[in-house]
This record gives sequence, structure tokens and C-alpha cells, in this order.
Amino acid sequence: MQLHPQYYYQQLPPPERAAYHGMLTCLRELAPSARIPRLTMETLGTLFFQLRLDHPEIFYAVGFSCRAVPEAEFVDFCPEYRFDKKRIREHRQAIEARTARLLRPLRSLPPAEQERAIHDFIVENVRYDKLEKPYSHEVIGPLTNGVGVCEGMAKTVKLLCDGLGLPCMIAVSDRDRANGDRYLHAWNIVQLGGKCYHLDATFDNSLSKHGVLRYDYFNLDDTKIFRDHRKLLYPAPACTDGGQFYYKLQHLSWTKPEEAARRVDQALRKKQPGLVFHWRGGYLTREVLTDLCVHRLMQRRMRALERLPFRSIGRRRCCRCALSRRRSRWRRRHSTIFERRFISSGQDDGADRRFCSACAWNGKSVFAFLTWTRAAPTMGAISVFAGRNSNEKNVCFRSTAGANCSAVSHTVSHL
Repeated sequence: MQLHPQYYYQQLPPPERAAYHGMLTCLRELAPSARIPRLTMETLGTLFFQLRLDHPEIFYAVGFSCRAVPEAEFVDFCPEYRFDKKRIREHRQAIEARTARLLRPLRSLPPAEQERAIHDFIVENVRYDKLEKPYSHEVIGPLTNGVGVCEGMAKTVKLLCDGLGLPCMIAVSDRDRANGDRYLHAWNIVQLGGKCYHLDATFDNSLSKHGVLRYDYFNLDDTKIFRDHRKLLYPAPACTDGGQFYYKLQHLSWTKPEEAARRVDQALRKKQPGLVFHWRGGYLTREVLTDLCVHRLMQRRMRALERLPFRSIGRRRCCRCALSRRRSRWRRRHSTIFERRFISSGQDDGADRRFCSACAWNGKSVFAFLTWTRAAPTMGAISVFAGRNSNEKNVCFRSTAGANCSAVSHTVSHL
């Protein structure tokens, strides 16, 4: 079944549809009032909210009031506008021009590529507005000011998808009143090939740091999205297919530690700015993460070092132990030192360099520091990003699931 652009309108009974249509006509024409069927204020408030989810281009309506005569079948709907009519028309023209420029190169792409381009635009060009300015909840925030909250980003995705004819709606989760949560959360449901998928550009926007785009919440099914999203405030289409998960399609979803170590090693050798992959091999605990990306990578580096000519560094001492001319003794001592000194926390960068800058084989640094934060969640992704200077590679294996994150950073050199 095709996902209708006015999804919430399609779910309404006839009396509420009439009120919805009257509100929409009034807002589009910037009229001061309109006559609509008489309903309870709670129902009218819900219709007003759902109308702006179906039509994100109506960014200038912030509220409404009603005038009614007792026993009358109709009421006068009086909207409250954010700007005067002249400024509304100016902002309309600016948003239409901005939207046209963004969509022009996307019209020739297949639907899946269009969806990804829209997702990337939000992640790369919109900053989450922690101050929550009034316009951040509407498309005017992301499109003209580059800031927005979840509602503004979801409405922007909806507006761009509508411009391309890509079926899309905005899903809204309820408040967690038991924990004192006062805020709703909004994201999108997009239809590709007749199947629906969850797309939360806000969460990926928050996770995408250090120049690495994240797709942790791109085309998820119901099982995955509701692991850290609250239940829906309004019913939405079921998303039962998980075949379009980004990391699965890109062959970046792994279960074997050997595959993870091999791909991380390749990324370091090619000096890639980043590597993100999805782990399906069980719980991503501290021990598992260390084994995946530190111990196995160290073993690979040690095997590579065996093929390099040894060069002494004179009287300098490394890790409180003198370098031996015998390779086996060097490897044994430094493997022990690595286990004892660097699987710890709280060391700053300067201290790490003081103990390890002299650790050299063929004049290149090998290991620098290993630092942990927070407990690792059940599942997530691991990102690798570049360090601060050209001689080192700062490899941060950051495991994230929603807002929780665990990180281990580890400096190695290019060999």
C-alpha cells in the first residue's frame, strides 16, 4: 500500500477531515479566520499538530483560537502567525528557492540514492540547536539558519522527500512521563519499493563527528528502532523489513573478529579518514572491543615489524625499559608493558608521549595511549578517525547506541 503524503489526513473520520481541510485552506491563504465544524478543543489541537506534520511548508503557524456561538454547529478558526504576511511570503520564496536548488541534482537518481542524499544533507549541514529557538522546530531553521531540533529536521526530510515524490511521513514518539520526560521525539518513515523503513536523521546527526557520516538509524525496522525509541504517539505504518540496513548493504556488518581486525588494518594502511562498521557478534563489552581493535591489531603490527630492519635509538629509554637489540626480547617486554601500562584510564596526551615517544622500530612510533569512557552498550558501531598530526593515526573505536557511548582511543603509526 502506497504511503500517502497526507498520511494523518487519511486516518481521520469525515467530520475531522472537514475541519482539517478548513484549517489547511485558511493557513495557505494566510486568512485571519475560517469556519470549520465544531469539535472539542483537544481534537482541534491534535488536528492542528497533525496538519503541520503532513504539511511542513506551513512553518509560520504557531497556534490558534476559536470563536463559537452556543449550540452552533460551526466555529471560527483563528490562526496565530509567527510573522506578518509580508515576511511570510519572503520566507516562503527563500525556502522554495533553497529547496529547488537542493533537489535539482537529485531528480535523476533512484529513490534509494535520493533518500541517502537527503539524509547526508541533514547530517552535514544542520547543527542541533540545544537552545531550542522557536524556528528550530520548523523547516525554516534547518533550511535557512542551519540549526534545528528533531522536529525541524524531520519536517525538512519530509519537505524534501515530498518535492521528489518519495513517500514519507513523520513519526512522533510519546513522552516518558514516568521518568519526567517533557519532550516528544520526531523522525521519519520512508517507503522504498513498497516497504517502509525508519529514518532518524537527528540521531545520526548527533553521532556524526570527526568527519565520519553515521548511518546507525538509516532504514531500520521496528525491532531495531524501538530499542531506544519510545512508543508512538500516533499509529504509523509497520516497518518489518530489515534488508535495507545501510551497513548490511555496504558489507560493513560483521560477526567475526578477524574481519573487523582486517578491515581496521586496511583503513590504517590506506590512511582513510574514517571507518565505521556494525558489530553483530554479541554484546560489545570492553573486553570484546579491546580484543577486536587493540590486541588483534597489535598482533598484526608485530608481524609487520618483524620484516623491518632493526635500528637502535642509543641511550634513550622507552616505557622504563631499555631497548634490546634482540627482536624477541623487545617484543616480549613491550607486549608486557603495553598490557600493564596502557590498558588504563585517565592519562593525558602529554604523559603518554613522555613514556612512549622513544618506543621506536625503524624510527616510527608504535603505540601511544589507550583510554576508556563509559560502559559499552549492547550494540553499536565503531568509528576510526584521523589524529592531530601527520606522524600518528589517532584511532578511536567509538561504540554508540543512541545517546550512550563507549570509546577507546589508541595511537599507532603508519607502517
